[in-house]
Amino acid sequence: MTNLSEQSDKDVTPHKESNDDKGNQASYKNVKPEKKPNAEPENPLREQK
Repeated sequence: MTNLSEQSDKDVTPHKESNDDKGNQASYKNVKPEKKPNAEPENPLREQK
């Protein structure tokens, strides 16, 4: 029973970190699809410049 409690605590720690990472990744994913046109980076890059 103690082992299960310890594993649950350990499972919650990485899970919490994963959630934080997911939130950060969500922002990155939002930029990834917009930056997906890497084939034409000169177009978006020129527009941003």
